[in-house]
Amino acid sequence: MNSSRNHSGKCILLILILIPLLASCEGPPGTDANATCTQCHNSGSLIVSITEQWRASVHASGENTDRNGTTCAMCHTSEGFRECISGSKTVTNAPISNPSSIGCRTCHRIHESYDTSDWELRAKNPVQLMISGETLNQGKGNICANCHQPRIPDPLPVLNGNSVTIRSAYWGPHHSTQASIIKGSGGIALSGSEVYSNSSHSELTNGCVTCHMASATGNKSGGHTMKISYESHGATTYNFAGCKGCHNNTTELTSLVEAVRIETDSLLAQLAEKLREHNILNASNQINVSSGSPLELTSDQAGALLNYLLVKEDRSGGVHNYRYTRALLKNSIGKL
Repeated sequence: MNSSRNHSGKCILLILILIPLLASCEGPPGTDANATCTQCHNSGSLIVSITEQWRASVHASGENTDRNGTTCAMCHTSEGFRECISGSKTVTNAPISNPSSIGCRTCHRIHESYDTSDWELRAKNPVQLMISGETLNQGKGNICANCHQPRIPDPLPVLNGNSVTIRSAYWGPHHSTQASIIKGSGGIALSGSEVYSNSSHSELTNGCVTCHMASATGNKSGGHTMKISYESHGATTYNFAGCKGCHNNTTELTSLVEAVRIETDSLLAQLAEKLREHNILNASNQINVSSGSPLELTSDQAGALLNYLLVKEDRSGGVHNYRYTRALLKNSIGKL
């Protein structure tokens, strides 16, 4: 019996010795899990401000998120963009179910690393433009160029090439042609009185981001609204915060922007009139074609039509690249 008691006592003593030893093997305590979350989720208002700006953007409108088919999803859904960017492709494997609009997770790596690297841009590499094969490299603006560029019309006119048969009213560069206009490529360089050259915007280090995402004016412009202007009390108000590095006088810049837009709109109207005269556009300025009545155009006519659509869908009124835009329009008018 004494032997049994001695054995039990030794066991208890051994346990008492091992407890502190085992506890000491835990090592230093790790980072509190809450510390990871609070890098973003804290009492600051930055995320709130950015979210309010984004809600005022066209990206957040969601009006085009029903374009979730394989060929459209890359640029019309957040899920499609992420799939295509990660796989270096432009078509998704399947239509996107339950698509969401272009938002935070589209451009940023939200909740992937759970640290500040989640704010990094999802795509940074230079972008090879589909329509011309040329490469645009404008830093942070590269992510925008993946979608804000023309698609390849089928058939694609070639300068001094063969005639072109257009069978669809949807022929052309699609929408959002900005990257090609800024690069000064993708249009058909018809000969004429104007020399093809680029404005200084084509050399901006961070391209779109420089002007469109400068300091915000509330949730009306700048920041994640990505808007340059907005309507206030019946007048257009410009946010030139991103322009001040080159343009110091905002009054003069306002006059310059408005003059460029007026000239570009006038040239677009003149070119549209010429295209209507040749029955290339109808009275609504849509391509004058039907399934039973295709358009047979010379290479110059098809080039002029493509140039018209490129400038129209850029929607900057010539501001993105005034010199290139002016040359495309004036030389196209001259050819017709």
